[in-house]
Amino acid sequence: MAVLLIAEHNNKELRPFTLNAATAASQIDGEVHAVIIGQNSESAAKKTL
Repeated sequence: MAVLLIAEHNNKELRPFTLNAATAASQIDGEVHAVIIGQNSESAAKKTL
């Protein structure tokens, strides 16, 4: 079962607790999908989890 993560960002980078949540999600399942929503969120979306 894949995990869906709603990522929070500041339009430049992902928030540190989003990265913590991604680590926790990967413990549940190796398939983690992240949704990055927001205006001017391109820089944050290019960062890898």
